[in-house]
Amino acid sequence: MTLVPLPAFADNYIWMLQDGSNAIVVDPGDAQPVFDALTRDNLQLAAILVTHHHHDHTGGVEALHAATGARVFGPTRESIPDSLAALPGDTRVCCAHEYTLANLGFAYAVEPGNTDLTHYTARCESLRAQGQPTLPSQLATERRINPFLRSREATVLRAVREHAELSANAAEADVFAALRQWKNDFR
Repeated sequence: MTLVPLPAFADNYIWMLQDGSNAIVVDPGDAQPVFDALTRDNLQLAAILVTHHHHDHTGGVEALHAATGARVFGPTRESIPDSLAALPGDTRVCCAHEYTLANLGFAYAVEPGNTDLTHYTARCESLRAQGQPTLPSQLATERRINPFLRSREATVLRAVREHAELSANAAEADVFAALRQWKNDFR
């Protein structure tokens, strides 16, 4: 199976997994890039996977389903337990938005001394300069650079506590919530 990012809108990816004759797509916010890939590669759409209800992830589902008869799969509820960090390090992380450089900017604000972050940023800047996607990533990489997967690290804890003016004995959930709020407000 081959994993292919199909660019959509300004910064989305629709992920297509294909085996040379059949394809599965994830979060098709726009049907046209999928139709184009199916035609170009002479593929049949077997299934559509939807991770959540935002229109930029679901906008193309109806047209794709109507045209191909592909089965549609999605969560009944979107609440997904935090089992991501427990997956193996070679797990590919297929984000649906090309937000990598912006996310790395935030990660620098949290952890400016992280050398893994410096090296990864240079790699991603090079990829984007060549018009290439920075994704998928690998979970092992994310564990080294992503503050949300590093929220228990001393450097991240110290930065969040200082930024949010939390006490040294703040609960883990409060630290994580403060990190999320910092990201929400980050420009």
